[in-house]
Amino acid sequence: MRMNFPLHRAAACKSVAECSQLLADGVNPYQPTQKGWTALHAAIANRAERVVDLLLDRYEEDWTIAQQTIKHQFLWKTEQVEWKTRPILIAWTEEECEATVAFATSCPAGIPLSSQVFVLLRNPNHGHRFIALDVCNRSKWIDIMRLIRRLVSNGVLSLDRSDLKQHDALNYLQLACILSTKEIIVKLIGRGASLAVVSGSRGQNPFMAAGEAMRQDVIDLLMSKYSDRCKHLSFVETLYRQHGPRVKELFEAKVLEMEVPPAYDSMFRLLLERNEQEQLAYVNPAGYNLLHIGCKNGLHGDALERLIEHGMDVNGPAPDGQLPLSLAACCGTVKFLLAHGAHIELLNGELLAASLNHMHYCAAHRIILRVAQLPWFRECAHMYLPWMVTNRDISERNQDFLEEHPHIRRFLFDCLYEHSKEQMAQLFARAAHNGMLRIVLWILDYRYDIDYDYTHCDRSTPLLGLLDYHRYVHVYR
Repeated sequence: MRMNFPLHRAAACKSVAECSQLLADGVNPYQPTQKGWTALHAAIANRAERVVDLLLDRYEEDWTIAQQTIKHQFLWKTEQVEWKTRPILIAWTEEECEATVAFATSCPAGIPLSSQVFVLLRNPNHGHRFIALDVCNRSKWIDIMRLIRRLVSNGVLSLDRSDLKQHDALNYLQLACILSTKEIIVKLIGRGASLAVVSGSRGQNPFMAAGEAMRQDVIDLLMSKYSDRCKHLSFVETLYRQHGPRVKELFEAKVLEMEVPPAYDSMFRLLLERNEQEQLAYVNPAGYNLLHIGCKNGLHGDALERLIEHGMDVNGPAPDGQLPLSLAACCGTVKFLLAHGAHIELLNGELLAASLNHMHYCAAHRIILRVAQLPWFRECAHMYLPWMVTNRDISERNQDFLEEHPHIRRFLFDCLYEHSKEQMAQLFARAAHNGMLRIVLWILDYRYDIDYDYTHCDRSTPLLGLLDYHRYVHVYR
């Protein structure tokens, strides 16, 4: 932590006494770092359970102020809970509190709930501790926006969001499901942290985060203790709506419909064991069974082994004709299917073309090596080079593959040239402007009859683009 966040440091060091003293001295417990982390994040990440209790108690005190104001001053009905989804900013200094009260509305009920912005005042100001800003008063808009921009840096009163500026910051419960103890997870949920809210750059909810972190203990906890809340998670609502009680507590199949990495293999096995017969019968609206869905999302190993043991066919087509092998998203899945009897000759160009959007390059490499000699492949081979040559970082792996297999390389280049000279010229220009020297040299070496002055994105010629790229690299290296 940086030196200007003493409460974060004390929380990370598990010092309850120091944290208590800092709070008594007026340190803001909701203050986020530049990355959106508060002192509660630090305590959770370091499994400082007593510090977590201290900070949650402070949150509970402030949250009670908000609830009491809503009930007794705003006179809103107690069953109206939508206000909890609105941001609650923090006015911490005396100057901020005075400025906030100056822009408070006298009639919160007159402002649409979707427009409400609430502010918690650290200290009472003219009898106020919690106010709604007068955001519907046009004459105050500019000043209110300036105030909001100022208060945002103080953090927010919420267990589901710590910083309104950092949209990719993990919330407390997701962080706990990745790094912390089950006891802290229970405390957070008990204080109101939601299992349904997503956070982080990947937009995951706590359950998804626990699965990716391979936290089987956390998955067990969430499924056993909070199974009644599972049906409210956004990624299983459709399943409950379609099948009702038949899949109560069992949302395993829906988990597989998300784009998940191979790290979910063990989570999938655990979920499948909850009720194998129900899950094995699952078919999504497109007609994909669990084997199709698992292959499309890159699962392999024991997870798919279990499905095959229960009779799912590695060569069984989905209603749209897609096969487990054509859907395979990663090389591990391809290798697994081939080892378990998948027939490579069942593939065709139409199936492979439809799978490019979700296929990883490693899967394409492995499949190309197996189908390059098949007669139908020449008709669709032209699609691979434009797909492989995107930006320089990604294309390095593809250039390595092409260099390792010169016969495949020449075949793919020839197929693209035969398909379209213009597309080959476009590929040459794109490679030159992105410094992909191997691609450029291969095309020149093959002496194709194309326009070598083809301009890329209405910019300069390939030669000038290549020179500009290397000048840029030299200057900024």
